[in-house]
Amino acid sequence: MASFVTVSAELVERVRSNINEPASNNDPLRGDLEIAQWLQDGLLDYIAKIPADAVPELVVHRTFTGGYWSITDDYLRLLHVVCDHTLTVGSITVTLTEQAYVLDVDEQNLVLYQPAIMGAWARFDRDDIGDHVIRVGPNCVSGTITYLGYPASIAHCNSIFPLGQEHEEPIVNYATHQALAKVNDEDAPRYMERYKERVAAENDRYTRPWKTEKESSGGKS
Repeated sequence: MASFVTVSAELVERVRSNINEPASNNDPLRGDLEIAQWLQDGLLDYIAKIPADAVPELVVHRTFTGGYWSITDDYLRLLHVVCDHTLTVGSITVTLTEQAYVLDVDEQNLVLYQPAIMGAWARFDRDDIGDHVIRVGPNCVSGTITYLGYPASIAHCNSIFPLGQEHEEPIVNYATHQALAKVNDEDAPRYMERYKERVAAENDRYTRPWKTEKESSGGKS
């Protein structure tokens, strides 16, 4: 089967077609780089609002050792954590592998006061030098972090669109809305409505999204 690649310049042209402003226009109201940035904004907004199952190409698995994992620059959203941790019962020490419960900010008391019923847990934290980490316990030896990674940028016209072709239309609609809204065109809301309908459709399409999908202040801003 042939593999198709779409570069952002093609998406820019599709936006220009929607707004009836071809590149040959002598006095364009919107520049190519401006449109490409709207496409990039749309891409990030889109993947932040749809389930990870819709974009498996962005799902990343990283193994780690010890009690925490340092959040990397490509990290966008946590999906789940699997923890190998030790448990001592009498004179016997065993290693258990289980999916960690990801604590909300106000759930730290569960670890402090109910450790016997918590099992494996994970929480967002900072290390000794202030970098963002995901801390895992109790007595974590190693584990696997599964997260949604940032897509490659399409903010310049020679970029390759990082998702499947089926996701191009909503991104183009988002950028079209931004381009039309810049000049207060009455058609702008129509394209945003199409974008929102597609986001809703992607959420309806997957009846069992990842159990954990949490954002963090770590990674890129």
